[in-house]
Amino acid sequence: MQQNDVIALIVILLFVLLAAVGFVIYAMQNHVLFFSRKRVGDEEE
Repeated sequence: MQQNDVIALIVILLFVLLAAVGFVIYAMQNHVLFFSRKRVGDEEE
């Protein structure tokens, strides 16, 4: 692989990793987890 391909691959992997970490943090903050179906409207009342 050329050096430009390696740099592009690293940038794409970092972007995917940051997106995954951001989604996990969002899910933890808002209790939107796939394995536990909690009601979202509990805290609003």
